[in-house]
Amino acid sequence: MPAAAGGALVGGALLAALWPAAPDAPVPIEKDRAPRGAAAPASPAGASGASRTPSPAASPAPTAPGGPAASAAPVPEASPSVRRTIGPSTAQRLTGLVNARRAEAGCAPLRLDPRLTAAARSHARDMVARRYFAHADPEGRQADARMSDAGYDAAAWAENLHLGPRDAAAVVADWMDGSYHERNMLGCRYRDTGVAAVPGPEGTVWVQILAGPA
Repeated sequence: MPAAAGGALVGGALLAALWPAAPDAPVPIEKDRAPRGAAAPASPAGASGASRTPSPAASPAPTAPGGPAASAAPVPEASPSVRRTIGPSTAQRLTGLVNARRAEAGCAPLRLDPRLTAAARSHARDMVARRYFAHADPEGRQADARMSDAGYDAAAWAENLHLGPRDAAAVVADWMDGSYHERNMLGCRYRDTGVAAVPGPEGTVWVQILAGPA
């Protein structure tokens, strides 16, 4: 599957970005050592992270820093039967697992916010429906625009993506990669979160948004 940036991987890919950027940003794009991913650099506006499990012939994962929009990586078209969103218990389970990690790091727990969940759900469904996998949609809109559309005014935000596993524990384990995904999840400045998981033909598409209110 073609991608905008990253290296060839076996078994999947990770994508990360951070908004606003850390003081030493921009950070060069770097490939994760784990076989599942590649991380995107922090950008002046923010950052996001995503992971993807491709089909047996693995291909590069798209990265979407806060600068120019990344090209969308197409995925097979989904039938209507796979376009439903996994229920709220899945979001609660993933957030509970993340909060356990945050407690170990000394961070306050994330609160599930319906506006962020709506923004995450719209992006996950759009990726399945329009056959791409990236932080930016084909029009170049990032998570900040989706959050604004949902009525959430964020002072700082991050986004993690994953494509493949159905189990929330596997997703969190993949994101605990020592890179941007983990930094996003364990960022103490983020207090609210939204999570969506939408089944697709190549696996479940996960979107996690983390934000601090303005």
